[in-house]
Amino acid sequence: MESADLKSNSPDDAQLEAWLHANSAIAPLSDDGFSHRVLAALPPPVAPAKPSIRPWLCVAAALIGSIVAIHSGEAGAANQFPNIVAALQAAFSPLSDPSVGLALITTAASLVIVYWRKLVAKLPR
Repeated sequence: MESADLKSNSPDDAQLEAWLHANSAIAPLSDDGFSHRVLAALPPPVAPAKPSIRPWLCVAAALIGSIVAIHSGEAGAANQFPNIVAALQAAFSPLSDPSVGLALITTAASLVIVYWRKLVAKLPR
């Protein structure tokens, strides 16, 4: 069982400490250029990838497709917008409850607290 101060009273510890202090002054082994050869054999660092424009192209294609779908086809397709707006209003009406807003604010604050170091690291200096 360990002592209360978490320090061992073993006689082997004193011998080990003496051996470590006596052998700590030994010079490190030479590697005969091994480290240099390993580093020279490594491939060059890869440049960071350029940002992709694919997400913007997908958004643009979705918008163009939506516009084409609305203006083509049946004449009544454009008249469906009031129904869509009413459905969206009905879907988002529970968000007008203050407790939902409080929950969203609490969630956002929690995320900021958790990721604070990463957020600060990305700020320009």
